[in-house]
Amino acid sequence: MNYVELGESGTINCSFEEPYFGIYWYDSSYDIPVIFYEESVKKGTGYTNGEYDIYPNGSLKINAVTLEHETQLTVEYLSSTSDFPVAFEVYVTVYVEPSPTFPLINGCSNVTHDICFAHIQNQHLLCSLHEVRPNISVSWIKRTPSGDIVIPSKEFVSPGNVWYTSHVTSLTTIDNSSLLQLLVCKVGRPSGLFEQDESLILVQHSDGNMSTIQPIKRRIELHTKLELSCDKTLPIFIVWKKIKSNKEEEVLLWHAVSLGEHVSKIVNEDYLFRIPGNLQIKRIELEHEGLYVCLFGDGFSDGLTKYQVDVYVNPEPNHLIIDGCNTNQYCVLKLRRSGNLTCSVKGIYPEIQLQLEPFYEAKIPSIKFTSSQLTSKRDGELFHVSLTSTYEVTDMALEKTTVICKAVGINATLFNLDTKLDVWILTEARNNCENVNQLQAMFLFLLAALIVIATTTVIKIGLGFLVKSYKGKRETAETEFSLTEVRLKVGISMKRYQTSSVFRKRIEKDKRNEELWQCDFDIVSECKSVIADAECLQVVTDVLQKLGFENFVTKVSHQNILEGVFEACGVPNHRYDDVISYMEQNLAIPPEELKKKLAKVAKINSKKAEKLVTLLELKECGQLKSTFDNTQSVFPEKIQDGIVELQKLFECCETFGIRHKIQIDFRVACALGFYTGVVFKTILTEASGGRYDGLFSRLAAKQVQISGVGFAFYFEEIFSNYKSKQDIRAKETELFITSDDEANCIKEKIKLCKEAWDAGIKTDLSYFFNPEHSQSTPDEGIRFIAHIRQSEMSNGLVNLKDMSTRKEILIEASKLTEYVRERRNISQH
Repeated sequence: MNYVELGESGTINCSFEEPYFGIYWYDSSYDIPVIFYEESVKKGTGYTNGEYDIYPNGSLKINAVTLEHETQLTVEYLSSTSDFPVAFEVYVTVYVEPSPTFPLINGCSNVTHDICFAHIQNQHLLCSLHEVRPNISVSWIKRTPSGDIVIPSKEFVSPGNVWYTSHVTSLTTIDNSSLLQLLVCKVGRPSGLFEQDESLILVQHSDGNMSTIQPIKRRIELHTKLELSCDKTLPIFIVWKKIKSNKEEEVLLWHAVSLGEHVSKIVNEDYLFRIPGNLQIKRIELEHEGLYVCLFGDGFSDGLTKYQVDVYVNPEPNHLIIDGCNTNQYCVLKLRRSGNLTCSVKGIYPEIQLQLEPFYEAKIPSIKFTSSQLTSKRDGELFHVSLTSTYEVTDMALEKTTVICKAVGINATLFNLDTKLDVWILTEARNNCENVNQLQAMFLFLLAALIVIATTTVIKIGLGFLVKSYKGKRETAETEFSLTEVRLKVGISMKRYQTSSVFRKRIEKDKRNEELWQCDFDIVSECKSVIADAECLQVVTDVLQKLGFENFVTKVSHQNILEGVFEACGVPNHRYDDVISYMEQNLAIPPEELKKKLAKVAKINSKKAEKLVTLLELKECGQLKSTFDNTQSVFPEKIQDGIVELQKLFECCETFGIRHKIQIDFRVACALGFYTGVVFKTILTEASGGRYDGLFSRLAAKQVQISGVGFAFYFEEIFSNYKSKQDIRAKETELFITSDDEANCIKEKIKLCKEAWDAGIKTDLSYFFNPEHSQSTPDEGIRFIAHIRQSEMSNGLVNLKDMSTRKEILIEASKLTEYVRERRNISQH
């Protein structure tokens, strides 16, 4: 059987042995050959009219196949005139390629090599082969690990003028003895005409016992990675679903093994499939919260696994806040015998409830909380929760008690949130004393305010030369050069460094300057040269390496590129400063969050904000140009000028041998308004700087041709990182011992201190106690604080607080030294 495609040229292949005398092709009439090849000459009516052609090996070519060519042909081979011809019968079948070129299952996508999924209950399955010739059968089979099983089905054919459409449907409803089955719609002979001779569908027949299985609870923090396992072994069939709040099912992905080949289909790109059947979410968002179900089986046995995924966001700060307390230390408050107390938490998800109550349980509580008012405000996806409760001290002789604020409700178990505080009850005598002290403090405050106002006025008059508002919004009191220096140094190139305190006005701080200690390095010249920019970067790299820092990188951008990108993305001119200020303070913010924030700051729509962030996230100069070319946008000249300067800068850095420490980051910006060219920031020490060619003209109040570039190291950042690098502790003390009642706890405190000293633990103890002193308990660098309360010590217990985690426990006093020593050794390793 030979197949030729309708409307195309077709060849009936032969391979007769040469040499020969002639080859002759006859149609069904077998009268006169339609074409023959005799003594190396082609002849015949079929050849002359262009219907046929013949090859030297005897193969027949039909130049344009029609339905008339579907017939029986005869070919005769004559090796010589003295021999008898040898005849062969050839059957020609005209075929039409189906569309699509594979069996199509009803309800499945028209994509080749794809696996389909359907949830079917008491329904028939339909599969068809569209517009094909000759008529080709299709059938249903069930694929199992032990082999294929034929499913009873019924086939019917719809004939056309030229082609046929074959349909096959399962004769009865599909067997629902198993939860999942892999069914195959398979093409009969001739199968070689098709790109794919079978199509797969993974069928779910029922929900099984889904409602009776309890889900496994998984609690996961926002923006972390989650992986859910389906089964310990790799099943043959797997389906992952998410059950929405309205009971609707969202199919996430499915996977099947067919004839040893793994076939997967991922519907939602938030999810990934991992062997042996796990579902992975790379970055958890709040919308990923919910009920997940994994169905698995092999066609004979099956099962399912359920997970309840709860997403949570820890508050910032990560503890409950009580009004009037210092959040970094154990809280002690002086309160009247009745009043209001407020406890709150900010930026938490899901929403929780708060409760204020006495820390020590008693039949008759010494302090009662009534009339509680709980408020919850939503900020985007997060909640700010606040509880204000009215309290009343019922024990008239009570001078001190302990109160706890804690999270309650169904979501409280997601967090370990509680805050304790000691409350000292003010008597009337104390109240009067407090009032006198308050009047004295108010008088001294007013006197100090008058002195400050007078001093400020004098300073403002004396420092009138400082830099004034730039672009109508920014001021800076930081000035590297006075007017006298500018006038003296005009026409002279110089390099200069200095160490001093400077005052800088930040945009977010409108009414006061911030004092910083910094070291400046500047290069000033009449000639603008990119070599000076590279030399500054060389100095930054050299200084940090000599201080022992290695894991740092200096990120570089250009002011012209930033302004060109702003212009291309439709950022209004009067918003440039706001955008630059926000970017400077949030260099490491994720792109998705940056897009939302810049849309608000720049007052632009989300599409423009997305374009802005896309351009800022590029890591090469060439990507900027290609991005504009791909979008057929006008390439701003400012960006081109900035790219040229950066390319020259990188060439110089390569020569200096520091190119590996320099990276492009178009998000680098500086809110000080005098930068005009290259800007850079070192990620480690907050060293930053750039080119400021226009600053001298502003200071001199006239146009001067002086270029400058420089940078500043901020001492606080260097010391902080150097301290971390050298592991320098602010205090040597490892354990600090304090107590409520000094008169009755002296012996216990000294005994604990002596035991700690003997064990080699660096220990200190307090000499007296009052609420103010407890507030300022020295905890900088101290790992543990032991607090002795007489009520607890009578039971042999002491309160121990781990300052690294802010967690408190009650521990036996006899085991305090051993516990601290063990924890200290763990931290050291």
